[in-house]
Amino acid sequence: EGDGGDRPTGPCTPEGVFGEPPTAAEIEEAKAKAVQQWYPAPPAEELIWGKFVKKRGVWLYCNACTAWVGWAKMNFTVQPQEMEMDADGGCPHYWTPEKRQMVAKFKSSCGK
Repeated sequence: EGDGGDRPTGPCTPEGVFGEPPTAAEIEEAKAKAVQQWYPAPPAEELIWGKFVKKRGVWLYCNACTAWVGWAKMNFTVQPQEMEMDADGGCPHYWTPEKRQMVAKFKSSCGK
């Protein structure tokens, strides 16, 4: 597996993710859904689960970069469930090492 290339110097919004910064209500809903569906906590203090999108998972927002930088979605159609993640988003605070950290946290939380 590659290292994902150089860490970006600015935000890179993944395909299919768009919109204004999250509202307080969207952040609260995303946090609640993330906990309810066993998503790991974002891997850096600058990152938050900012929006829950039905059938699309939760979107990751970077407060430092003020941009949408990723998404994750639980795949419940397979057993044990898997966490799918964006391949094209990122920022200085969220890149390949942080994505790997999230996957590792998810796998350890469900005994994989």
